Amino acid sequence: GPARAWVGSGLLFGAYHYYVNYLVAGRVPTGAEILSLLYLVALGMLLGAIAAKTRSLLPSLIVHAVNNVTL
Repeated sequence: GPARAWVGSGLLFGAYHYYVNYLVAGRVPTGAEILSLLYLVALGMLLGAIAAKTRSLLPSLIVHAVNNVTL
């Protein structure tokens, strides 16, 4: 169902960012960085919900871009 899809996409979103930011770079994340990864999982879930609600990827892409610019 939709809830499983949102959780799954959020976990994949967080896992990808973990992989790129820490595993590829060979770094061990600090406690604060682990909390930011939890934020990324929640953001991934939100982006999935936005895409499902609007039936378009464009709003999710815009939210993701705004998030990247503001951090």
